[in-house]
Amino acid sequence: MSYVDNIKPYDNVRTSEEHNITPVSLYLNSVVEFVEPKEVSLPTLAFPADVSDLLPDSADIPKEFWDHYNEYATLGRQWFFGKTMAVVFDRPGINGDTAGKHITCCLRTYSVKHEHKEAGVGYLLYLWKARAVTDEEFEELQSRPETA
Repeated sequence: MSYVDNIKPYDNVRTSEEHNITPVSLYLNSVVEFVEPKEVSLPTLAFPADVSDLLPDSADIPKEFWDHYNEYATLGRQWFFGKTMAVVFDRPGINGDTAGKHITCCLRTYSVKHEHKEAGVGYLLYLWKARAVTDEEFEELQSRPETA
C-alpha cells in the first residue's frame, strides 16, 4: 500500500497507477530546483505577487497533473478551498512548516492562472510525497517522539 492510497477525497479521483506516474517524472526539465521547499518570508506569504521561483513553469509540469481528477491536484484544490485539515510530507528532509508556507504562497497568488496553480501545486505535493491525514492521525504523529 502506497502513501497515496488514503487520499480519496472524491469517488472520481484517479490514483497514481491510473496516471502511470513514474519516477521519470521527477527528472523532467528544471524540476530539480523544486526538490526542496523554499523559505517564504511573512510579507511574501501575505502578498504573494510573484511566485515564479516557487511554482514550476507550466511546460515543466507533467501532463497527468493537469487532469482535474488527479489525486494531488485534488489535494491542492482542497487546500485552496480550506477543506484539508492536515497534510503530512513523507519525503525525508522535507520540513512541513516550510513546505506548507511554500504551497500556501503558490495557492494565494494572482500572478498565474488557477489551472497552472492547481497543476503546479499538485506536482509539488507529489514531489514532496504529501498526504492528507485525519485529525486523529495528526495527533498521533505529533505525540510520537522525534527520531534522529
